Amino acid sequence: SLAETISKVLYPNDSTEAGKELRLTQQYFFCACSLRDILRRYKRSHHNDFSEFAAKIAIQLNDTHPTIAIPELMRLLIDEEGLSYDQAWDITSKTFNYTNHTLLPEALEKWPVYIFEKLLPRHLELIYEINFRFLNGPVEAKWPGNNEIKSRLSIIEEGEVRKVRMANLCVITSEHVNGVAKIHSKLVKENLFPDYAQLWPNKFCNVTNGVTPRRWILSCNRGLAELYNDVAGKDWPLDLDKCEVLKKYADKKEYQDRFMKIKHDNKVALAKTIKELTGVEVDPNAMFDVQVKRLHEYKRQHLNLLYIMSLYKSLLEDPDQDIVPQVFIFGAKAAPAYTLAKDIIFAINAVGEKINNDLRIKGKLKVVFLPNYRVSLAEKIIPAADISEQISTAGYEASGTSNMKFSMNGALTLGTMD
Repeated sequence: SLAETISKVLYPNDSTEAGKELRLTQQYFFCACSLRDILRRYKRSHHNDFSEFAAKIAIQLNDTHPTIAIPELMRLLIDEEGLSYDQAWDITSKTFNYTNHTLLPEALEKWPVYIFEKLLPRHLELIYEINFRFLNGPVEAKWPGNNEIKSRLSIIEEGEVRKVRMANLCVITSEHVNGVAKIHSKLVKENLFPDYAQLWPNKFCNVTNGVTPRRWILSCNRGLAELYNDVAGKDWPLDLDKCEVLKKYADKKEYQDRFMKIKHDNKVALAKTIKELTGVEVDPNAMFDVQVKRLHEYKRQHLNLLYIMSLYKSLLEDPDQDIVPQVFIFGAKAAPAYTLAKDIIFAINAVGEKINNDLRIKGKLKVVFLPNYRVSLAEKIIPAADISEQISTAGYEASGTSNMKFSMNGALTLGTMD
């Protein structure tokens, strides 16, 4: 049973001591399995010659969650493959790259040293060695005798509880470090890791993220894909610039009608799904205003909720006012220990329950919170959206991607200037 818990729930609640241990165990388990598999496949054609490893293998650290893979690869190369520390470090430091997804400090993991001592003592030993060589090598050479900079750049954070700073380990080890949008990558370099950028200016780069039109139009919105095929030819999923020819058709009534019919058909399909999942009946002729993404204070689902409540109040004061009927659709998951985020989910459902059953507003307003938000559900929601809510606090959304999916499917963006 204990062994099974390791892979039973992805990202377990880590607000308790046991939860923290389980989460680190889980991170280690998945990384260790992946590295074993990588080594197994590499050795099929290279046997015990690791000279080509870094040229054949690239490992991308997606945020700090898989950082434990760094000391694990070192351990495998030194303890199991018999390489020297220097050989192992040379390979490891050319194999890993790190993508930072957000500047928010809670996303940059820090693990208490005592948990490492208990669960992964050999890995902690290797982290200490990496840190010692880094501080007494490159850092000492650039800033001789500067203990303040050393303490900032150290992988180990000193304090009442000593911690392992996983982001620092990522930056020190990786060949490249990137953010996910031009301005975000600039801030990663200048605000988050300025000292490292002074040490290694060429290590930092930008890779703007994106979404694939093959899934987010061709697969999930066949009607729109057919329209694109007719107007732009069938190669547009490989080269989206080919869709520029659509501009010429934007004012033609025949194409406007066709586009709106596609949107309406998608809304009819989503209304059926909403009824099945929530029991709420919504009118496909109403405006579908959608906010789907992780539940977080900076994404401001609660701001959207306040707007809905103000609209409801205004309708109660004058139920006959001439407004377009609106359906507000939410989909989100909250991190297991994020109590306030769960309270916001509860609040949206409570307000929805009240509004959806109030006959006084004559069905002009509906609120639905779709359960278990996931890719397969997003594929039904996004093609049916009229309005895309992108209202994160300015400066906090490194680079969202639902905004791109909505835009590609013909929803208007209601957005923060970010």
